[in-house]
Amino acid sequence: MIKLYNFIFSLLCILLVSCNSKKNQLDKAISVSEEDLNLAYAEGQKEAVSDIKQGLFIIKRWGMPPVEKYENELKEKYNITIITVYGYFVSMPELKRIEGYNSISLKEIRNKYGNRPFAIIKYVTRVDAGVHQLEGEGNN
Repeated sequence: MIKLYNFIFSLLCILLVSCNSKKNQLDKAISVSEEDLNLAYAEGQKEAVSDIKQGLFIIKRWGMPPVEKYENELKEKYNITIITVYGYFVSMPELKRIEGYNSISLKEIRNKYGNRPFAIIKYVTRVDAGVHQLEGEGNN
């Protein structure tokens, strides 16, 4: 029984050391300058403008993929594509890039389709903040 306790204690020690190492890596990854975040946001906006000029209406999101039924409905009815960029863990620069992209794409979707697709968009994406900002901009 003592051997089992020693084994469990050893595993816990290894786990703690490993977690501390991961935390240090995460702390380094999180320390991003405001300038880098602003640059990532602007890059996202630039990419969205380029896509819109090509007639592409895309909303970028992160997390688990949306429900396929609603994703297909957006594509079929409005020619809007949902792209899931990453899983649940997104770096701050990438999050800012997504926010910058959606700040442009959501406005263009509103200009083209009015409010009609936004109930579906809010349901299938993680861009609620951007959608809420636009809700007061028109009642189409």
